[in-house]
This record gives sequence, C-alpha cells and structure tokens, in this order.
Amino acid sequence: MKAYYVYMVRCADGKFYVGISNDPERRIAQHNLGHDPESYTFTRRPVELVHCSDFKEVDDAIRWEKQLKGWSRAKKIALIAGDWKTIVRLSNEKKSVLRQAQDDTASSSAPARSAALSERSESKGQGDTASSSAPARSAALSERSESKGQDDTASSSAPARAAQP
Repeated sequence: MKAYYVYMVRCADGKFYVGISNDPERRIAQHNLGHDPESYTFTRRPVELVHCSDFKEVDDAIRWEKQLKGWSRAKKIALIAGDWKTIVRLSNEKKSVLRQAQDDTASSSAPARSAALSERSESKGQGDTASSSAPARSAALSERSESKGQDDTASSSAPARAAQP
C-alpha cells in the first residue's frame, strides 16, 4: 500500500512551506538542492522539515495539505509544537471574528438595503405617475394627428378659398 505525506518545512527566512509527496525525504532534498529555480523555496534555502503527516488515501492527504496552507502562522507553530489546545483556541477565535464581521456587514448593509428599497419605491411611484399621464400624452398625440389631418384638408381646400374674393 502506497503512503502519501503532507510535510511542512521552515525556510531559511522563517517562512513555512507546505507540500505533499510520496517520499518526503527525497522531496526535502530536492528543495535543498534547488532543482527548480521557479519554486517558492529556491531562494529560501536551506529548508528544515518541521512537520510530517502520513495518509493511506491521496484525497485525505490533499485535503490536509489544503487545510494547512489556509492556516495562520500561529496555528502552524502550534501544530509544530503539538499544541492542540492552542490550535482549537485560534480556530474558535477566528470563527468568532468571522461571525462578528458577518454580523457587522449584515447590520451595516440593512439601512443601505432599506434606503435602496425606498428609492426604488419612490422611482416606481414616479414611474406610476408617468404611466398615469400616458393617456394624457396619447390624447395630445391624437389631437395633433387630428389637427394635422385638418391642416391637410385645409391646405387641399386652400385653392378653393383663394379663388373666392
């Protein structure tokens, strides 16, 4: 059965790098030898292994790698120290901060939503006024058409009037 490993290294500049491999010793050696000039660790060598977790299923390893990559520096340090109480505390603090931010966003956007709805209602009211004046506009247009028709009639009878003294 093949094993998959999620590893975390501390770079020379103190930053962490999280990766996945089926042979972590070989992979760390590759980081330190600088095989890929485009890699994150190339300019941060040497790197030191600070955490490694093994998995039977690659999907589980990928999930753990993604989770670790999303963790704060403080949580990563707690993981390296094996301090699960701190990891839990930091997770709860983050959840609390996120809830507070969501509450703040919801409460601050409620007046904005209310104002937007109010503006829509007012503009809709104006639209209703405009549409209620539509019959008046229609009547004015029809009067123009009728008078234009009369003008056409008048102009066609103009020579008859002109002929009269």
